[in-house]
Amino acid sequence: MTSKLEQGSLDDDYPINDQSNPDFNVGGVKRTLPDELQLEQIVSYMDATYPRPSDAGELDRYLALLPDRLTHAAMLMLGSAVDHAMPGVAFAGEVGLESTEFGPLLRPTHSSG
Repeated sequence: MTSKLEQGSLDDDYPINDQSNPDFNVGGVKRTLPDELQLEQIVSYMDATYPRPSDAGELDRYLALLPDRLTHAAMLMLGSAVDHAMPGVAFAGEVGLESTEFGPLLRPTHSSG
């Protein structure tokens, strides 16, 4: 099981990971980005991959797809658990299984609230 990486400082030296940069790497190059830089990574991906429409008629569709696109961008650029672990393995050792009338319910062993 992977342990959570410590978050880096804004004072650390982070390589630029902008899609317009020829050295761009999906998922970044340093996995301890502070929250502010994580947001920059997602914005960079979104701007390059899903440009905002200039036509007002396309805006509704853009906004309807935005939540899924943001989730996808975060998984690609930051990893689903911000350490590049995928959902099936990120919490494999820290979940409990409970039967409900609707089917199995997975719960974290230690709830974060």
